[in-house]
Amino acid sequence: MYGAITLQTIELQNIIRDAVREGIRDYIAMPKKDVISERQAKKMYPPELIREWLNNGSISYQRNGTKENSRKNFSYTELKRVAFLNNVKERN
Repeated sequence: MYGAITLQTIELQNIIRDAVREGIRDYIAMPKKDVISERQAKKMYPPELIREWLNNGSISYQRNGTKENSRKNFSYTELKRVAFLNNVKERN
């Protein structure tokens, strides 16, 4: 059915090492709170994507106050989850 995959031990070690490094880098970059501002979200991902995800209901926001121009807060984990599911990398 499927072809066999053969890896050298060193190749497997490199794959694991790279995956661990990426995980550690994501953990270190993670904010202390799960809440980030709209500005921070748009620094992480292109504004067009944020708008698209809002329009299709993939993400939502909470307002900081009751006024129309009060700050919009997003869930960091929700953004990361949607980005992962859409295979989108965070901007550096």
